[in-house]
Amino acid sequence: MYDEPRRGRSCADPLRTMNETSNKQRRPNSLRLQGFDYSSEATYYLTISTKDKLPIFDNPQKRAIVLNNAYECSKAQSAYILAVAVMTDHIHVLIYNPGKKPISDYVRDFKSITYHQFRSNFGYARSIWQRYYHDHIIRDDRDFQEKFEYVLNNPIKAELTTKEGDPEF
Repeated sequence: MYDEPRRGRSCADPLRTMNETSNKQRRPNSLRLQGFDYSSEATYYLTISTKDKLPIFDNPQKRAIVLNNAYECSKAQSAYILAVAVMTDHIHVLIYNPGKKPISDYVRDFKSITYHQFRSNFGYARSIWQRYYHDHIIRDDRDFQEKFEYVLNNPIKAELTTKEGDPEF
C-alpha cells in the first residue's frame, strides 16, 4: 500500500521515522521570538540571504531589481522601508510594519517576485533564496539607531561603494 513514496508526507506521518525527518525540513521554533505577534505593529530589521550565500547581486541591473522589489512589496503590504542595503549575497531591510499583515507576508512576496524576475531575466532555474530569513524586532531608539547605521554603512564596509546612502545599494 505504501511501497511508493507519497508526495506531501508530513512530519506527523506515522510511516516517517524521526531519522527520516531532518531539521532542515522544518523551521526551528527558536528562530522566532516566543509569544510575539508578527502581524502586530513593529519595526523589523531583516536579513534575507541568497541560497548558499552565492554572490548573485553582482551587477547594477540585478541590484536594481532587488531594490525595486523591496520597495514595491512594502507598498503592497502597507509597510514602510526605513533603510535598505543590497549586498552581493543578501539584503538588509529596516522596515516598519503598521500591523495590517504579518512581516512574513512581505518576505514571502519579496522572495517570490524577485525569484520570478531573475528566472525570466537571467535564466535562473532554481531558487535564489536561502529558505529562511533573519528578523530582529526593534526594541528601542538605541536599537533602531544601531541597525539603521549598520544598514547604511554595510555597503561601505564591504567596499561596494564609498558613499553612505548610495542609491545603487
